[in-house]
Amino acid sequence: MADPDPRVRSLSAVALRPIGPKAVDAVPELIQALNDPVAYVRAPAADALGSIGPAAKAAVPALGERLLATVEQTYVLRSAAAALGNIGPDAAGALPELQRALTIYRDVKNTAQEAILKIKKEPVPAWF
Repeated sequence: MADPDPRVRSLSAVALRPIGPKAVDAVPELIQALNDPVAYVRAPAADALGSIGPAAKAAVPALGERLLATVEQTYVLRSAAAALGNIGPDAAGALPELQRALTIYRDVKNTAQEAILKIKKEPVPAWF
């Protein structure tokens, strides 16, 4: 994740996604990647954290901060919200950021709502 080429950093995060919870050792690097200057590195980093699931709970504050960014690509916001949902109840600390995303980012609304339901352990409707 420290390569100077953003394509390599992005593909590194993409490669971790199918590994899922077994990639838990990469959580600190993925948290750092959430602040990468390149959006197409931030989104797969959030996706990889989401695939790790509850074991990535250390990333909750950083993912919540992504949702508070004043200028961010929609696909990064969706990835951050989805990752929080996949982390589950351990992401309850980011509920205020997800609630804010519901009211501010129209294109992120469904993903944020689904994440909130997952965090609260409420059934997610089939139409999500």
